[in-house]
Amino acid sequence: MAGLLGVVLADARLLDGALAVMRATSGDARLFLMHDGVLAAADPRIDALILDGNDVIMCAMDAEARGVCEREGGPQPGSQYDHAVLVRDAMRVVTFSRPGRDPSDSTPTNATPRRVLVEIAAPDALASSALRAALAFGALGLEVSVVAEAGLGPLSATAERARAALGARIHEDRVDGRFDVVARW
Repeated sequence: MAGLLGVVLADARLLDGALAVMRATSGDARLFLMHDGVLAAADPRIDALILDGNDVIMCAMDAEARGVCEREGGPQPGSQYDHAVLVRDAMRVVTFSRPGRDPSDSTPTNATPRRVLVEIAAPDALASSALRAALAFGALGLEVSVVAEAGLGPLSATAERARAALGARIHEDRVDGRFDVVARW
């Protein structure tokens, strides 16, 4: 998917920023709504993106958990697999995760496997969603490092379960510090 822009929205309050990035591209763009970002699914600006030919996918599990229903002409239901494919294939990945945190903006190389850093800022529900995404990245064959800020010990057990499930593709450190995609949660 040469030239694909992938935008991930995990908080509907950050929709304006995500839309600005989507509209600034001249190529193919895909928006993935997850976590509280699925609450933007009914926003008329999302419909306008779709009418303009952009793909908009929402995590069906997150939508169901938040009472967001699928509707004709709206975002397509998907899963963290779709998110992982986006991270694997996009030539630029921008992630809007939480208010007060700058979006992460990555322009990956064509390295195989693509290396992804998942940085987690707080032990909250968004961290759980970030770890679900990390599992999907690893399951798709991407190499993933999960790093939590100091003092977030409970996340280590979850990251350990991810490593047990996916083996060497999941790390709990920055390895050598070179990543194709960085997602700050």
